[in-house]
Amino acid sequence: MGNTQELLCTPTRWKRLYPWLALVIAFLLLAPPTAWLWQEHQMLQARAQAASLGSSPALGNPAPIAQSAHFKILGYTNFVGKAQAETFLVRMEKVYSQMIKFLDIPVGNHPITIIVLPACDLSHGGLNYLTINICNTKFNSTMSSIVIHELTHTLMDSQTSYFPAPIIAEGMAEAMKDRFEWGWPFPYTDREGILVVLRRGQLIPMVDLRYGVSYNSPNRDLEYLQAGSFASYLIDRYGIATYLRLFEVKSTYESVYNRPYEDLAHDWLLSLKVRNLFQALLLILGGAAILGLVHLATRLGWVWIPAAVIGWLAFTVWTVCCFYDIYPGVGLLLAGMIGILVSHWRRRLGQWLLWSGGAATLAGFLLVPASLLFFH
Repeated sequence: MGNTQELLCTPTRWKRLYPWLALVIAFLLLAPPTAWLWQEHQMLQARAQAASLGSSPALGNPAPIAQSAHFKILGYTNFVGKAQAETFLVRMEKVYSQMIKFLDIPVGNHPITIIVLPACDLSHGGLNYLTINICNTKFNSTMSSIVIHELTHTLMDSQTSYFPAPIIAEGMAEAMKDRFEWGWPFPYTDREGILVVLRRGQLIPMVDLRYGVSYNSPNRDLEYLQAGSFASYLIDRYGIATYLRLFEVKSTYESVYNRPYEDLAHDWLLSLKVRNLFQALLLILGGAAILGLVHLATRLGWVWIPAAVIGWLAFTVWTVCCFYDIYPGVGLLLAGMIGILVSHWRRRLGQWLLWSGGAATLAGFLLVPASLLFFH
């Protein structure tokens, strides 16, 4: 008899854990985009500090700072600390082995010299060396983005003397940067950044970029972003070995892929629209989960409110990171507050207002724009 009673009570005791399990999941979902926002804040502070230093701070003494099996760092001691450089090279060695395996190229016979300069100029990658301009900021162990980009040029220069069109070379460097860089927590990648440009209708026609990725263009960042996204698409779909054939003399997109460049660009654009729609649908599911938590709070008690609040914060931060849009979060907040308040007097009406307001928010700010963009 006692065992039977325990079995009957077990589901009820488990149900008491559900609100707290939902709260833990909400915290886990909140962590990655919050980390990205914090790092973005730190980057903005570093840029502001760099601007306040002016263009001619004390350089210190140029000297070898650190060395590893395949790299050595040269720089000015006022800008490059030994501990930071050594930590950087530990990670760099791991990435180097991954990159040469991915590119299927042999290990170099000479160490690659990384020259760190305080200048605010373009960085450069050449045979067995690369220059990194850090624009008067302190070098740190997370400065991987520009290094991976230039290291790609260095590795490709060691394999061929042919210089392909800029969209091929720079696209490759951007794609490798996005694949191998470290120091940025998910969700920040160029693959997300290109979707923001897509939603804003700011994409440059790909026909203008076939020979037009320019180092001095006022749209340089956007051109590089698109070139990298296009290269990543080709590498993911057709493989890195096929893409590397573009670095051969007299090769073209048509000769390598047996398809016109314009068709490849069209497929790339379609893939962006599919990803954008899929991302919107994921956020809609997240928003629906938040509405479900608020619904449970109106029916089963306030114990569900903490999970609903943290879940709403996670949803809002994700929409800010991915869509640069706070309105979906604001709409869900209003729907939730109205639903809870009205439920005190008329529960069914409150729940209807909750779900209808939430559905209108998710459809108006996420589903409809993504659908129109997909079919445009």
